[in-house]
Amino acid sequence: MVEALAQAGKYEQAETLARSITDPDRQTDALARLAEALAKAEQYEQAEASARSITDPVRQADALAQVAEAVAEDREFVSANRATAAICAAGHWTIVMRPVLRQDSTAFTPLAHILEAGIDVIGRPSPSGESRHG
Repeated sequence: MVEALAQAGKYEQAETLARSITDPDRQTDALARLAEALAKAEQYEQAEASARSITDPVRQADALAQVAEAVAEDREFVSANRATAAICAAGHWTIVMRPVLRQDSTAFTPLAHILEAGIDVIGRPSPSGESRHG
């Protein structure tokens, strides 16, 4: 029902209905579906807000990833980057890989080079002190 209301452009009613659900799992599902429908309708700020309101960190990160992907497909990179940063803030940075790679398939190339060189992400030698090459 939430998704149908959102698809019909009745975003506020859909959000009210989703938030009125008392079962946490069902509410999470409804908010995730709402976020996805809002993103597809190019209502990015509302989609991000809906995703951020999900209390389960993993489900929140997944919903934010869906928003980031939809935003990136429309080449709205500032909004996509904001959603991507929110995924990292939720503590599930690995989920961020999907939308980042859809934006730029070479985005992790520098990270791969850093890891291969045995340097940590802030430029210090890795704890072992050795490069993976030698």
